[in-house]
Amino acid sequence: MPLEANPIQSPQYICLLQTLPTTPTKEKDKSFKTRVKHTHTWEANKIVQKLQITVLVEDSLAKKNSGLKAQHGLSLFIQATSRKTETSILMDTGPSGEALINNVERLSVPLEETDAILLSHGHYDHVNGLIHALKRIGKRVPIIAHPNVFSVKLKTKPKIRLIGASFPTSEIEAYSTLVYAVNPVTIAEEIVASGEIPRRTPYEHVEGFWTVTDNRFEKDLILDDQALYVKLENKGLVVITGCAHSGIINTVKHAQKIMNETRIHAVIGGFHLLNASEDRIQKTTEEFTALHPSYVGLCHCTGDEAAKAFKKAMPNVCHRIGTGDIIHL
Repeated sequence: MPLEANPIQSPQYICLLQTLPTTPTKEKDKSFKTRVKHTHTWEANKIVQKLQITVLVEDSLAKKNSGLKAQHGLSLFIQATSRKTETSILMDTGPSGEALINNVERLSVPLEETDAILLSHGHYDHVNGLIHALKRIGKRVPIIAHPNVFSVKLKTKPKIRLIGASFPTSEIEAYSTLVYAVNPVTIAEEIVASGEIPRRTPYEHVEGFWTVTDNRFEKDLILDDQALYVKLENKGLVVITGCAHSGIINTVKHAQKIMNETRIHAVIGGFHLLNASEDRIQKTTEEFTALHPSYVGLCHCTGDEAAKAFKKAMPNVCHRIGTGDIIHL
């Protein structure tokens, strides 16, 4: 457990200390204490106190006979609450609008309260429900994405096929605005879209995906892959992934760096270890376990073998989540 930073060293306190007289009068001393108190209050109002994540679409059903539709893909509705505000984020939209809207209605999810949409990457099973989602939201909200999100996306086994969005980006313009960025984007205080994630872990690599760049057919490293980071009061970071094509360890380490927080409270989403080697799964599990998360929600492209390894390493922490699950953090 890391040592807590001394709050008196933060910029707002340094600024206040510089204004303090060497021998303050009682009146001035009282004024200073009031300002410090107000600073504490302002800071506290920004902090995310609780997080609710509703699994709108995933490969499996949390409960049978619920009327929900499970499909290969992912969509999460995330509600973050601080003392004075609530921020609602739709992260990915699943492979079809039909399943998404059906489940939104069945789960009574207030999609119209969405403040922003985050696209974790541009594969069809994460973006094809977007137009239906925008129509349901009924207002223009920013869609945060990497500039490559709608580039040509292909797989070649067993034969070449398109795996990107099934609609032209021109359809989006009638309903919303795309916010393209390669660097982190602040959605609200302590809530950040990761931007492009550095690839530093040697055993985490991307295979089997293709694209076309400058008229050349080449491997797709899926640089558009990104995650959502939330700093939770007194607990640490919550890392939410789509597929973690960048590697789940790379994704978490990037969160620690840009959020200036080492504690990992929860990691939720797809880990893309479906066809990973036994060696990669073992190395990932070992390094991930050392992070000591309190909650791990595995889903979508994680893969059964990887899920078993994580569950064995962290039996009281790892959970398999599916369509209809609601996670409270």
